[in-house]
Amino acid sequence: MWTGGVPNGGDVCITVAGTYSVTLPPGETFAGQLVVGDGADAGQETLVLPGCAPIGDRNRLFVNSLDVAAGGVLDMQEGRNCPGSMPAIFSAVLADSPTSTMTLGGTVIAEPQGGTGVPLYLFAPAITNTGTITDNGILSIDSAEPSMTFDNRGVINGPAFIGLSVPQTGVTFTNEGSIQGAVSYDFGSIGGLSSTVGSTFANDAGGDIGPGGNVNMGIGTTFIQNAGTTSATGEAFLSDGSSLALAGSGSGLFGVFGAVSLTGDVHAGQTVDVFGTSGESGGTCSPVSSTLTAGTSFTNNGTIELRTTGGTACPAQGSALAVPAGDVITNRGIIHAVAGLAPAAGTISATIDNVGGTISVDSGRTLTIGPGSVDNAGTVQLGGPLAVAGDYTQEPSGATSIAVGSQFGTPSVQVTGSVSLAGTLALTSDGVTPPAGSSAVLISAASVTGTFGTITGTDAGNGLEYQLGYSSSAVTATVGSPVPVLTGLAISPAHVALVQGGSAQLLATGTYSDGSVADVTGSVAWSSSNPAVATVSADGLVTGVTPGTTTIA
Repeated sequence: MWTGGVPNGGDVCITVAGTYSVTLPPGETFAGQLVVGDGADAGQETLVLPGCAPIGDRNRLFVNSLDVAAGGVLDMQEGRNCPGSMPAIFSAVLADSPTSTMTLGGTVIAEPQGGTGVPLYLFAPAITNTGTITDNGILSIDSAEPSMTFDNRGVINGPAFIGLSVPQTGVTFTNEGSIQGAVSYDFGSIGGLSSTVGSTFANDAGGDIGPGGNVNMGIGTTFIQNAGTTSATGEAFLSDGSSLALAGSGSGLFGVFGAVSLTGDVHAGQTVDVFGTSGESGGTCSPVSSTLTAGTSFTNNGTIELRTTGGTACPAQGSALAVPAGDVITNRGIIHAVAGLAPAAGTISATIDNVGGTISVDSGRTLTIGPGSVDNAGTVQLGGPLAVAGDYTQEPSGATSIAVGSQFGTPSVQVTGSVSLAGTLALTSDGVTPPAGSSAVLISAASVTGTFGTITGTDAGNGLEYQLGYSSSAVTATVGSPVPVLTGLAISPAHVALVQGGSAQLLATGTYSDGSVADVTGSVAWSSSNPAVATVSADGLVTGVTPGTTTIA
């Protein structure tokens, strides 16, 4: 056990396999360079900071630099076994001259055995991790300098909810390794940094927020997504007052809680979940309405999901996406209003140019777009209503899919301005057939022009079909028996001989898909292949003109 004093002129090198425990006497112990591990990963050299100190003192180990080499373990504790009357207290290693560094190439373990709830600390203006940091408790990084850097090229793991705590200002954090535990901004920081610049987390090439990993950004901080990834259950959480900068195309999963700003396009493989939450604790509601606001027009090539939760005791909270007035969201990916525990609306304050993308609304949700319009050259899938404060234009390449059946009677597209139609209408059913004769508005607007070029899914079941109707302000669907289709046509007599100037009446008899036969003479188009020989009127009267032969069709 190392109980105090610094041998070898202020440098401490632990390179012989074994476990070494430091219990500091009153006062602060200073060492020049502290090295733990032989660098060869042979054997294991462990330095334990038990987190025990005399009453009124703190267990702080001051060094000029810290090097946890391969094979070395720095075990920081909050009082596992404190001798005598020594209380459990936090451990801290401080290397905080302007040029101090910490290089963590072995293993650093943060253990809260004493249950004090106080973070353990590493103080230095520059920390590089190429080894493994395991946070079973809270490990806080900090510095007495105005700012600091933390470069993770190794692994950060552990089950702790807060995990590695990072100050909200002054920290430049780059991730080129693997995060499999929590990294949280401003939990347990003692505020040594004097910078007023918000901290950043950059997920760079080679970096991954992997299984069990999460990064929790705080007020004024920015998560920068570069070429790094998130995989498995990894996720970044953006809390109220933070920012998301999508600078690169690395895959990512990002949760938005509160008011969060966005810069950059959403890339393929990236998902942004905007959560409106309404929790309850001890009879008190804690609602959060969430809005992701972009500073300018942007393109979505990934997935943006608007979510909401709520219950009977606490009202549901909405989720929103916004850009400045006049700017546009170009959607080539998916924008999805997700079914939640409550029917709170999702809102998009923007004009949407849906270029081959999908806008989807789940049953039980309403998606409101406006101020702004929708130009649909992709797919709009509606299990719940879409309310558009501007205009709704469907291009020839566009498709609108509307769920009918049990939701029959709720206008699926509700437009304040004008609707211009083309392309495809796809009706989908949930297996419930409304009664024959019932009618409902599918699309309502101030004005409706154009018609769908293709309509699919008109079979309502039980031998009934959805029959579409257009008016100047609506598109309606009526449930009725299928309209018989003409399947055959016969003309009698089959041959007619006429004198010049003579005439003969032809009869057209139609056979329909329901087996019925009817006289359709006046409702078909008649023609003569040689009008100079004989003409035919609209009601099938043939009149001879000159000698010859003609075919009447």
